[in-house]
Amino acid sequence: MEYDYTMDEVMRVAVRAEQLALSMPAGFSTCPLATLRAVYNGIGPDRWSARLRRVVTELLEWFAPEALIHDWEYTFQPKTYWRFTVANLRFAWNACLAADRSSARFPWKLRRAGRGLLLAALCQLFGWSGYRDAKPPEVIK
Repeated sequence: MEYDYTMDEVMRVAVRAEQLALSMPAGFSTCPLATLRAVYNGIGPDRWSARLRRVVTELLEWFAPEALIHDWEYTFQPKTYWRFTVANLRFAWNACLAADRSSARFPWKLRRAGRGLLLAALCQLFGWSGYRDAKPPEVIK
């Protein structure tokens, strides 16, 4: 069972992604909010319990904009290994952009970017089956 984020929570994350001017695939910015809400599962793989993903998302909340874009890509991009790799590279790039654009001082920016790169690497190493099997959800408005 996926964690059920509210429309307000997803809207805040989407707005933050826009404010940070993160890299977004074509179609993401025009995607209805209800669809974004349906695909967003927080930070962590679908096979984790909703409770664990919620805790991890709360601990790593500054990566929520990157994760929202990443979840959209996992759901709607073609199911090829190349597109899977692009989705993970985009997560890494966006983590670096967000770190650079944050108000933190240099050592913290570097730590944040490093953690984002680690998350992207973990997705690349262990996320292929989740990417391959992700299906567009039925959207309940």
